[in-house]
Amino acid sequence: MAKLILMQILKRCFFMSVVLCFVGSVHAQSEVCRLTTFWVEKNPFISSSRELVAEFPLAFEDRTMAKLIPHKESGLDVSVGAELVQELDRRDAKLIRLGLAFSGQPEDVFNETQASEATSIYDKNWRFLAVTKSIEREKRVYTFSFSCERPKAKKR
Repeated sequence: MAKLILMQILKRCFFMSVVLCFVGSVHAQSEVCRLTTFWVEKNPFISSSRELVAEFPLAFEDRTMAKLIPHKESGLDVSVGAELVQELDRRDAKLIRLGLAFSGQPEDVFNETQASEATSIYDKNWRFLAVTKSIEREKRVYTFSFSCERPKAKKR
């Protein structure tokens, strides 16, 4: 009887470990976006290390994603956006656009005159895209980087 109970416990533990491994591998393969920053002061020269401001999954709602992310240290509200665009000359080809701005509404990040923008082909081979923009606040120059990536699948 004790052997039967032990076997049932071991089966359940094995099943749970398989489920947890599967959930972890699915999460590890999802596309993710990050906003990072670092700052530099010129006189005297000092700088910070790169810090993660925000991280979230790349999830398009109606082909667009826009977020307003406050950065407390600089006092800036950073607008970031990602957009999926169908290319005109090829039916299957899509483009991904990333935008970064310090003014306006996040939905208008691609229409801002002072925004930074990057574009790439978005297909099964797409891995990474980033856009960077700097701004001076008081004595510091803050450099923000907004990137999205698809982690490379692990070879087994």
